[in-house]
Amino acid sequence: MQKNKKLIIFLSIAAGAIVLGIVAALIFSSLGTGSMFRSGTCAPTEDRQTEVEPTEDPGFIVITTEEPTDGPSGSDAPTDAPEITPEPTEVPVDPYEELLEKADTSMMKDIVNILLVGVDYSTERETWNGKKEWHSDVMIVLAINFDENRADLISLPRDTYASIPGVKGIYKLNASINCGGGLYNDDGTVNPKGLEKVCEGAEWMLGGIDVDYYYAVTMTSLKDLVDLCGGLEYDMDISFHIQGRSYEKGLQHVDGQGFLDYCRVRKAQNGLTSAETNDSRRVDRQKRMLVAMFKQMKADRLITKIPEIIDTFDGDLFTNCTPGQTAALAAFAYNLDPENIGMYSMSGETHNLFHWNFCFTDQNNRVDIIKKVYGVSASKYGQYTLTYARYRWSDMLYDRYIKLVDPLTKYVQDLIDEDDKLPEFTSSPTPSEEPSETPSAPPDTDAPSDAPVTDAQVYQGTARAV
Repeated sequence: MQKNKKLIIFLSIAAGAIVLGIVAALIFSSLGTGSMFRSGTCAPTEDRQTEVEPTEDPGFIVITTEEPTDGPSGSDAPTDAPEITPEPTEVPVDPYEELLEKADTSMMKDIVNILLVGVDYSTERETWNGKKEWHSDVMIVLAINFDENRADLISLPRDTYASIPGVKGIYKLNASINCGGGLYNDDGTVNPKGLEKVCEGAEWMLGGIDVDYYYAVTMTSLKDLVDLCGGLEYDMDISFHIQGRSYEKGLQHVDGQGFLDYCRVRKAQNGLTSAETNDSRRVDRQKRMLVAMFKQMKADRLITKIPEIIDTFDGDLFTNCTPGQTAALAAFAYNLDPENIGMYSMSGETHNLFHWNFCFTDQNNRVDIIKKVYGVSASKYGQYTLTYARYRWSDMLYDRYIKLVDPLTKYVQDLIDEDDKLPEFTSSPTPSEEPSETPSAPPDTDAPSDAPVTDAQVYQGTARAV
């Protein structure tokens, strides 16, 4: 009996040792894989395969372990079991990080200028009588300061009395695209030289500061672009009507057509008050609308989708930026606080000169803007002030009037030349008779009459003075 007790104790100790060994093996195995269980299985190790099988009672898990052997041993040798490969877990991708991977970050330094251009082309305008040229009616310099994490919008009024580099003559700034050959070539393809000339005109306005990049849209593509982004909520500051469409003041959802109409309207005939008309106020509205659209895109998390949106408009949205540069600009916009967006306008007074309405830039304001945004001292353009333009116009009128009277001047000179060919004639004076020393007696006159003068005498001229 005592021997049996000893045997039972020995077997108990041996069984306990085996259990502890199994538990220890499981613990060390779980430390190696980072977790004990994954999707109902224990991660395989080089030495064992462990499976977790649920029983009918969901509160228990039965762990079965198969000890590996050096090789088959008799008929009980296990067959080769397939290795269990855990399913990969999808890690969510950060859209901003994905955007940065595509970005050409080499441009993200100092201040980079991008010209935003709106061309007054739309399909319906192709049928207009006499409308064969399209102008860059919206020109806004987007100055991105990567070092200070800010951006500034500088409007360039379309009617600006300007010098188009490389072109002689008097032009409005919006004609710069035409000076470069227009938006399209004769075969209908896009003409990059036209938009490059617009950039040159913007550089002239900035005193020679480079404007290397541009994004340009037509009226049609702008409308479609806003619709693709879902429009925006905007508090209209004006009531107006245009081409049969009416808008009232107040907060409302603005679609692509409303966006375009708001950016276009500028005349009293559209229902605007005198304080709401003219191009300078329209330019201010355009900048406010652009900032509102930027805020809406940030709220809708569309900033990281900008490269894809632009790709959608291939052929209708024009740019000289590479996809990598566009991604870099979108990455900057992703972190840009709307409060760090400045708005300026190189405006001035509008006067009719040269038989056209021109905006004569306020040169003091122009150089102040350049100093604030770029920290550069620019020179004033004295020859592009209203005073100098009037002198120039006077000279042009003088030259024109001289040309107009040239035929008359020649005619008179020909008469003088013909007169000079006539023989000279000198007349001799005839001496008058010398007066006699004794004056002759006056002729006899009738004695005065006391008779009254009759009306018949006066009529016949026979009455005499008394």
